[in-house]
Amino acid sequence: MLVRRGRLNNLASALSDAPIDLFIGSASFEKRCHSITSHLGEATVRNAVVGINRTHWGAVEDSVALFRSRFGGSMVELDLFSDDPIRSADNMDRVLLQRISGSMRVVVDISTFTRESLLMLLFFLRNRLTDSSDLTFLYAGASEYSVGSSPSDKWLSKGIRDVRSVLGFPGRMYPSRPMHLIVMLGFEDYRALELIHRCQPRFVSLGFGDSEDSATGPHQSTNESRLARLERFLHRVERFTFSAYDPYLTMQSLKRQSDRFGDTNVVVAPMHTKISTVGAGLAAVHDKSIQLCYASAGIYNVDGYSVPSEEFFMFGLPELWP
Repeated sequence: MLVRRGRLNNLASALSDAPIDLFIGSASFEKRCHSITSHLGEATVRNAVVGINRTHWGAVEDSVALFRSRFGGSMVELDLFSDDPIRSADNMDRVLLQRISGSMRVVVDISTFTRESLLMLLFFLRNRLTDSSDLTFLYAGASEYSVGSSPSDKWLSKGIRDVRSVLGFPGRMYPSRPMHLIVMLGFEDYRALELIHRCQPRFVSLGFGDSEDSATGPHQSTNESRLARLERFLHRVERFTFSAYDPYLTMQSLKRQSDRFGDTNVVVAPMHTKISTVGAGLAAVHDKSIQLCYASAGIYNVDGYSVPSEEFFMFGLPELWP
């Protein structure tokens, strides 16, 4: 898979001149939710769908206003709810059914969807788009997370409200088999620890971003320190690496790791980049035995979550239709 990496000021030239039939993005308390749309240039967007997390309306309403100003009457608001995934899925299915028809050019900005909403979006796009559709995913990077915090104190979210399987990715669970929980760890080690305690798996695999990927550089030391801190609380843990910025390579790493302990119920918890979350989705698409789970956060670091970078990543997903 070719993942193109570039500067946001070159995004317009990286995209073809063909009109975008459908743009899909997400309003967020993160400023980078507008990084992609503000650099589309004169690209013609015929229709736009913008996900709005109504559970956190007070934190996202300013971003929604900017999206309304950008897209005007061509924009449809997709109501999402952190505390009600079934309602979110129903809304997503209805809105996409109304907006997708035949062969289309679809551009999706995955930067600030929640991981659960992003995975459900993958599921519905896979079911609604035809093989001849042109599907492009864009991701705007962050230069810093937990702004102003020291490396040891950085945090993105705290606590867990509940743990649930992601709609569309239930896996095949057998009561007679032990659980193998694969956690794709980012900065949220205490959230991951609570997830592990709630799941009580027989086997735990902790994954972290591959240091050979240059894009992981600014965040690698924090990621590895979180991994080491988490391991102090656990036993029988196996480490592995995955690509944080190539979903196809991520998928391959997850498929290898899922086979490590024989006949188990494999549950994958994506807690790293949104691109690697797409890779987890691909792994579950290709291997129906894998279940994807989501640990909904108690609170988010709304005031200092991230600082947008000047980079974007772009890729297509023919592997959505194996």
